[in-house]
Amino acid sequence: MVLFPGSTSESLRLQYALRKRARELGWREAAIDVIDTDLGLSGASTAHRNGFKELVGRVGLSEVGLILSIDVTRLARNCTDWYPLLDICGLRGCLIADRDGVYDPGTPNGRLLLGLKGSISELELHTIRSRLTAGLLAKAERGELAVMLPIGLMRDPSGVVVKDPDMAVQGRLGLVFQLFLQLRSVAKVMRAFQPGQANFARPCARKPKVIRR
Repeated sequence: MVLFPGSTSESLRLQYALRKRARELGWREAAIDVIDTDLGLSGASTAHRNGFKELVGRVGLSEVGLILSIDVTRLARNCTDWYPLLDICGLRGCLIADRDGVYDPGTPNGRLLLGLKGSISELELHTIRSRLTAGLLAKAERGELAVMLPIGLMRDPSGVVVKDPDMAVQGRLGLVFQLFLQLRSVAKVMRAFQPGQANFARPCARKPKVIRR
């Protein structure tokens, strides 16, 4: 079984080459299945990762003898998902392999190595998020953080936030606030509009502009 987690174009090429790796390890071509439904999805959570869920299910049915990935730490980037996979692989005698080697989750040494890899992967994800958050905060402190403005607002050439010059948009938004002051309920305001009566769609996708002070 070859599982592809979220990938870049280069890692995608390397992962499709894992078929050759599986053949080198003794698996027949007909016995090799590729799961690539998780391409482009982060391993931070199993939510929406149908490929990972399929893999766990098939391992539980003893249909998988070996899981191949370019890097085992990319199968799951949190220990909540990682260790249950190790448990079921150890119970069903399923091996896990990547470019560095083949591991048996059913042995103490194999589980130790895989457990360390999973913990390091989880820490790495936390570190990446911390760096990204720090970068955003630094930009915000310098006044250079670009954010998407709500409908009805836009930035002029100097970067100042102003109302959308489209009078139709201003009129629709004004009507919303007027109704809210009368009805005092967002739900009632929504019900007050008949389908298609007011169109609040953004007229075009404007690229966020970096504001410098």
